[in-house]
Amino acid sequence: MTLDEEIQSAFSSAAAVVKAEAIEVTEDEYVPTPNNPPPLSREQRVTWQVSRVWKGSYASNSLIKSVTEVQCCICGVAVKKGAVYVLFLDDQMPFWLSICSNSKPVEQAAPDMALLDRLSQ
Repeated sequence: MTLDEEIQSAFSSAAAVVKAEAIEVTEDEYVPTPNNPPPLSREQRVTWQVSRVWKGSYASNSLIKSVTEVQCCICGVAVKKGAVYVLFLDDQMPFWLSICSNSKPVEQAAPDMALLDRLSQ
């Protein structure tokens, strides 16, 4: 499947496609004890401020939330405050953010955004 076909398919199946900045990032805090080892993963919650909408009912400056399990070698995405992403969202908030989806940092999404501009017209 070509990149264009992949993005077209993701666009068609997404409830919303937006560009947004991570304005708040929180993680579950865990303090291990000798009888309670650290977990294999942690949950990260992100509040995003939308700056561009290609699909969906969100407006610029609206806030959306995502959640993900962050751990080595699974699909979770560790996001830092201030990061800007192109997000392909499902139909429920908080949205699940995953590297196994087409969501990605804006620096990696220039070809995607050009195609999204054409698809959203």
